[in-house]
Amino acid sequence: MLKSYFQRNRTVDSKYLFIKYPYLKNEYFDVKYNNAEVSESFSSGSHLNDALYEMLLYTSIPQQLVRADKSSMAFSIECRFPFLDYRVVEYAINLSYDYKTKNGLTKYILREALKDLLPAEVYNRRDKIGFAIPNNSFNTIKIREYIYSLLDNIKDENFKFLNKQKFINQYFSNSDENILDWKFWKTISVILWQKTFIINRENNAI
Repeated sequence: MLKSYFQRNRTVDSKYLFIKYPYLKNEYFDVKYNNAEVSESFSSGSHLNDALYEMLLYTSIPQQLVRADKSSMAFSIECRFPFLDYRVVEYAINLSYDYKTKNGLTKYILREALKDLLPAEVYNRRDKIGFAIPNNSFNTIKIREYIYSLLDNIKDENFKFLNKQKFINQYFSNSDENILDWKFWKTISVILWQKTFIINRENNAI
């Protein structure tokens, strides 16, 4: 379960784990570097529709759907995805390349359809930003104190996947920006989850 959590999708080589997360313990995950799973349709990486197929069925979209479903249910919100209507998907997949991307602009046909309704800065926008985290408002001193306290109070035998000292060295030895990194919080989330739902539950059962 942890391997699938840290490994972002099935098309990424397993050694990605230890490049992006050098503080994870290799022996705990029992990873074989030569067993990366890459689907046949995406192996060449040369076809736009192959890439779209992978994203739709195996990588980006399934992950986002799970997250959106959990987040919306947590706040009793009905969440819908109109662009994933099968008719829209089939139509988009069958469009020629020029309608999908043109002159560096993605979603070209959608941009053109809404051109008269969108501000120019939106129509021409090339970066993609969702709901950004307000990093500038974070009190990094308090975050450091909290995480130090958390790590200081966990026992290594309960978190066998983590090299605690490497984790501390990577994120607390340099600038404050390090502790705003998404990989940092992904690891902290696992620690908190295991502490809350496994360790605390076992202690209460004794």
